[in-house]
Amino acid sequence: MFLNSYILGRLKNNWKGPGATLAIGAKETKIGEGNSVVTVRFKNAWTFSRLTISPSLGFGEGYMNGTITVEGDTMSFLGGF
Repeated sequence: MFLNSYILGRLKNNWKGPGATLAIGAKETKIGEGNSVVTVRFKNAWTFSRLTISPSLGFGEGYMNGTITVEGDTMSFLGGF
């Protein structure tokens, strides 16, 4: 999906946090420098795409309904924004 590729490119170029792995479905992408301290798993591409519409609402709803899971240091990940 073009939109997801665009968003991932922007994240890679502008990420200020520690190393992180973003898993969208079966595809994993590393952002940041150093070893990944967190892995954020999006159940499907649509869940990731919702972040463009409303980042905080999309992330919060995805986390609450289980389509987004965070493994590792959540606070370090959130600090990258």
